[in-house]
Amino acid sequence: MVEIIIILGNRTPNIMRKRVLKALEHFKETPSQVYSELTGTVEIIKYLLFSGGSNDGISEPKGAIMMYDYALKQGVEKKYCILEKVSRNTVENLWFSKNIIEEINKTLDYKPQITICTSTFHMKRTVVLAKLIFNEYQLKFVHTQEQVSDEDYTREMQILNNILDSYWQQQVANPLSRAL
Repeated sequence: MVEIIIILGNRTPNIMRKRVLKALEHFKETPSQVYSELTGTVEIIKYLLFSGGSNDGISEPKGAIMMYDYALKQGVEKKYCILEKVSRNTVENLWFSKNIIEEINKTLDYKPQITICTSTFHMKRTVVLAKLIFNEYQLKFVHTQEQVSDEDYTREMQILNNILDSYWQQQVANPLSRAL
């Protein structure tokens, strides 16, 4: 079974470093490649997918590139790395990562396990969005295990509420009103 670990970007380098370190901790828990008796070759069974562009879509450096470079400095080999470098927010992180994974699926006869790594304060929003976007995948979540302030929690819940309101309007309310 192939596992793809998606590391969600952020505008803050320190937050991205913590996410990469947590993802690497998970990455190293089990082998990242195996020898296949069937083909007689070594097959990669675990990838790190670094997801994040710039928040304006133009600026450099992009979050995915910064996380990728940091992972290489931590000893990760390039062959395990995939870059998604155009997303500007969590929804796009997940959506564009899914598009990349769908391309990988074309070479597999099963869907890979998806593990999503982010900060603790960001986890609730990530879980809800990932279950909507990756609804046909087996999901696992890892987080940086930091304390979450009341302010961060409230901000995250407001963002999630806004995203779900928008989703409701686009996917449910507008189609329903057109059908009536």
